[in-house]
Amino acid sequence: MNEAVERLLRDLEERPKDAPRLLSRATAGAAGEPVRAALSHDPRFAPGLLSVCQDPLLLAEVKWVVQFLGRQGYEAAVPALLRAWREGVVGLSDQAGRAVIEMQHRAGMEAMVADLGHLRGLLANVALEAAVALGDTFERVSSVLGDDGLARDVLSFLGRRRSVFDSDDRWMSFAVEALHGRSPDVGRTAHTTLSRILSKREVAGLMAGRSAEKGAARGKEPTPAALRRARSAMVALRDALGSGSWTAPGPEQSARLDTIEAIVGPLPAMARALYETMDGIRVDAPRPADRFMLYPLTEAIQEAKAFERRYPPTRTARDLIPAFLFPVAPDGYEKAGLSGGPPVGFEIPCDRDDPRLSNVSRRPKLSTFVRRARGRTTRKKTQR
Repeated sequence: MNEAVERLLRDLEERPKDAPRLLSRATAGAAGEPVRAALSHDPRFAPGLLSVCQDPLLLAEVKWVVQFLGRQGYEAAVPALLRAWREGVVGLSDQAGRAVIEMQHRAGMEAMVADLGHLRGLLANVALEAAVALGDTFERVSSVLGDDGLARDVLSFLGRRRSVFDSDDRWMSFAVEALHGRSPDVGRTAHTTLSRILSKREVAGLMAGRSAEKGAARGKEPTPAALRRARSAMVALRDALGSGSWTAPGPEQSARLDTIEAIVGPLPAMARALYETMDGIRVDAPRPADRFMLYPLTEAIQEAKAFERRYPPTRTARDLIPAFLFPVAPDGYEKAGLSGGPPVGFEIPCDRDDPRLSNVSRRPKLSTFVRRARGRTTRKKTQR
């Protein structure tokens, strides 16, 4: 029996608040080798190490403590381990959660699964491991599967745990629903998961079913009547603006519009009419808030070509490609000469003749947004 080990045990029992200092001193150098060896397996250390668990910051410095307590099945440490689990400290929280799973503490694992709706990434995977250990995994997880971020984590987890996927037919239903009816990101993750589990022929069958259900993945072709109305509205607006605020489209404009449509699908009637009539608008003003700018079509062409490079049609199923944001105008920060965020624009595929814009307050229709240029020119004349 090693004297240094026994002395440390006595000291930990008598002075638990001094545990970090006592451990540091007893494990230092060559003389501390027997103590380090004993700390890996001797269950008598568990009560003395409990005080270390009370301080998550300290525990982050000696992460081996949570592993030790898990191996020893020291249930008195579970409340402290759950506190460490919820701290979200990288490299500590996941170990604390796994320690609770290793000791098969049912109430502790149920508490971790209850946190699942607030977790992402590695911690979500640890909570899913707890759900698997508890059993009835689908029942425990199903209530939070509506969140797209968590749905991706669950699908990734299932792709690595075939036994879990096969344990309940409802997982297949969930994966197919994610492939068919969720966001493109979730759809891609579902496709990856199903590709790991099913044969290529089975996945192709699911994809064919998705395409049949989705149908108009490229969006709605504008009708001739819708185009006539949109062109009439844009010509009236152009004439109201007067010269100097807008740029006339060149002879290649129609070909440019066709190029964009070949990549991302049909443009809404109002968007096509806008760029057939004007290739950009610019109304300057002393105050950034009073300025108005509409991007020329070259901006959208550049974005469309970058989009095509990222999602080559020969390698990516169209139904799994995310929507394309057609850039219409800079956001407020960029307009003011600052580092801006995503542009004001609309998504394609689009089933509206006059699409609503994203990344701008109140999400106006495209025609409503472009008419703001008329208000800016009127204000500019008043200020002179």
